[in-house]
Amino acid sequence: MNLPLNAPGLPLPTQSPRFINLYQDAVSTSPDQVARQTTQALELDAITRGLLAQPANVSPKYFYDELGSKLFEAITLLEEYYPTRTEAGILDAAMVEIRDELAAHGIRNPCLIDLGAGNCAKAAKLIPSLEPRQYVPVDISVDFLRDAAGQLQNSFPALDIVGVGMDFSAGLVLPPEIQTQNRLFFYPGSSLGNFHPDDALNFLKHIADPQEGNAKALLLGIDLVKDSETLEAAYDDA
Repeated sequence: MNLPLNAPGLPLPTQSPRFINLYQDAVSTSPDQVARQTTQALELDAITRGLLAQPANVSPKYFYDELGSKLFEAITLLEEYYPTRTEAGILDAAMVEIRDELAAHGIRNPCLIDLGAGNCAKAAKLIPSLEPRQYVPVDISVDFLRDAAGQLQNSFPALDIVGVGMDFSAGLVLPPEIQTQNRLFFYPGSSLGNFHPDDALNFLKHIADPQEGNAKALLLGIDLVKDSETLEAAYDDA
């Protein structure tokens, strides 16, 4: 990733990104044993119901441990997997337009909240232009995200980076370390399509809810309609 070392107008340098692991706290290390067991029971029930359904299905969020995140990163480099490079091209071409549209609505130097951040590469394209006051990569894959945030901090040492490990599909109450003003949510990759339509609507409501996401704006990446051959070539990992 070849990025500038700094962007003008950003806060003073920090030595390393902060990281808040809400997912691990909820699933494996919570001092509240009842809450931890409840979370595990809900996840087990969701997986069981999915496997017993016709057709069987499992939420894609369970793919993304550290190994799964690395495998997906490799998939995005394949010729037949078009979404990543297409979206990157769109961001490059529309960056000034995105910045100006946000500014027209009073959003400058936002708190950039990157949902499903992964390797943070897409947000890295936005940072030089948007000059966020704070960058918040959010992902369920805790270890992978921690490494990615550390690498991004090396490229933008002046940027306040606060990584959050959490399952944001269950709600979007962010920790108090996250700035509340001018929140710009970034959800690229057509990942909204991983939700059932009703769940997708509820997810968007969580983003907008003043008691949860409290979003001032949403930058959303959605794929267009494709023929079945294109989709199968891109998504059939066998």
